Amino acid sequence: MYNAFPVSHQVVESVEFVKLPMITKYLYIYLSKLSNRYADKNGWFWVSNKTLADNINATTRSIIRAKKQLKENGFLEYKVITFDSGSLKATIYRINHYLSINQYSKVT
Repeated sequence: MYNAFPVSHQVVESVEFVKLPMITKYLYIYLSKLSNRYADKNGWFWVSNKTLADNINATTRSIIRAKKQLKENGFLEYKVITFDSGSLKATIYRINHYLSINQYSKVT
């Protein structure tokens, strides 16, 4: 059995992505894997910061910082949603696999 998941070449070959810290790049790859497995039809999925930290051997603070960097660069979207009449909250994520050609320049 061949296990693979898509990661956007357009993203990982962009100058902006290459400049990011390694933990941020690794988080993007790991989130791409989760997106492939668990995302709904609109690309949204849920995972906790603790789960992310445990699975990529990082601190929760590093995960929060890396997610912010990915969002600021347009590689990741996330938003807080509420359940149970607002008593429970969760953050959901969506990977931006498709960047506009003019938005990022490719590493040469």
